[in-house]
Amino acid sequence: MAVYFEPIKTALILFPIIAFFITLPYLIIEYHKYGAIPLLRSVIVYTFILYLLVAFLLVILPLPSKEAVLKMPTRSPQLAPFTFIKDIMVTTNLNLKNPSTYLSFLKTPTVYTVIFNLFLLFPFGVYLHYYFEKKWYQVLIMSFCLSLFFEVTQLTGIFFIYPKAYRLFDVDDLMINTLGGMLGFICTKPITVFLPSRKELDQKAYTKGTKISIYRRGIALFIDLFLVFCFSTPIWILFGNKISFGTFYSIILFLYEVLFPLLDNGRTIGKRLVNIRINCINESASFPIRLIFRQFILYLFILRIPSYLSYLSSVHLENNALEFLMLFGKLLMISYYLYFIYELFLNILGRRKNFNYERISSVINSSLIVLQDDKNMIE
Repeated sequence: MAVYFEPIKTALILFPIIAFFITLPYLIIEYHKYGAIPLLRSVIVYTFILYLLVAFLLVILPLPSKEAVLKMPTRSPQLAPFTFIKDIMVTTNLNLKNPSTYLSFLKTPTVYTVIFNLFLLFPFGVYLHYYFEKKWYQVLIMSFCLSLFFEVTQLTGIFFIYPKAYRLFDVDDLMINTLGGMLGFICTKPITVFLPSRKELDQKAYTKGTKISIYRRGIALFIDLFLVFCFSTPIWILFGNKISFGTFYSIILFLYEVLFPLLDNGRTIGKRLVNIRINCINESASFPIRLIFRQFILYLFILRIPSYLSYLSSVHLENNALEFLMLFGKLLMISYYLYFIYELFLNILGRRKNFNYERISSVINSSLIVLQDDKNMIE
């Protein structure tokens, strides 16, 4: 039985790495579709990914060396159905009238291997029925296909990484795995009786998605910052020798954050991906002018304050009046920057919706997510 624990241990080590790479795409997809990510949904999705990783590693681990595989006898596929029944009858001495034989029966490799293969795809059937809302025949087909993938992986020596198969392709495993998936489908309702339905999960996400969290805005901003960085860096390397990269990047970012919303109904690429837009609180107001004002405050003032302070600290003036004005300017910038951080903290806690620069410009973010009931009424 210890052979099963090593793949699980390996999966737990690899999973954080996989989670790191899939988290951003996952957040974008969820924010785009629902506008919010309830904790339970994330738990379900990530445990499903962890389960698939564990299942795959259980099939291929432990990995032998290629030299060891070459020395192994060539394994022919086992294509006779129900051979496992004959193997169990030959290797066990179960007596239903004698309970003392039960434990030894379960400890027999031919028995616990069948039990393992049965429960290998049991969670798969549960996930497919509960979260993905698949019908019984879909679960049957998908369980068979996943089991076939595992068996082909073994048959081909992990798709010809190894010179030949180091594990046996067994048609009985294919049948038992598929049966395990169907058992998972059958047992889903009693197992998930205390969990909300998929529809309830979606409705909760849509309800939250009508409001914009700071995390959703942060993902949009991160995408925009990254795209502008990728665009501006090669241009600066070729033509920007006379200006610092920080200044050049801020100018390009400002232009991007003005032009894209004007051309795409208040959306940048990042905002489009998470389904939000910026618009005037008062629709009759001049959006282009207010947009330019808003983006100027944010991208050419607030986010540039550390650079301005660094520059002013390097300047030395002999005129006392100018030094006083410079000191006063520094204090004003520091105060406003600290206030911005304070508002950011309040946004994270959910106690404030908009920032000071948004209230001043009257240009705010709004969600494009529509509640399902409202959407159905519109349609």
